[in-house]
Amino acid sequence: MANCIQIADPKTHTRRNLLKSFSIQEFKKTNRCQILVSITTRAVHLVNGISNPAETLIGDLEAVIIGANMTDCCGRGLYFVGNTPRSFWF
Repeated sequence: MANCIQIADPKTHTRRNLLKSFSIQEFKKTNRCQILVSITTRAVHLVNGISNPAETLIGDLEAVIIGANMTDCCGRGLYFVGNTPRSFWF
């Protein structure tokens, strides 16, 4: 079984926790399309100034919305927002 609880480097850890906290608040809303747009927009702002923002953005969205990875740890992981009530039900 895969280790789905892997803590990232300090900057990534902080950024993903910020995105997770924001996502928890967003999932309290009812418009699921707007939730996805809002989370993605926030993720874009959080990677501003990073040397490889596209790869970082995808990694952050994956960790928060999908789970630690798309195979073994889908739906699990330290940053996965689906572990909170009323979340991840698109």
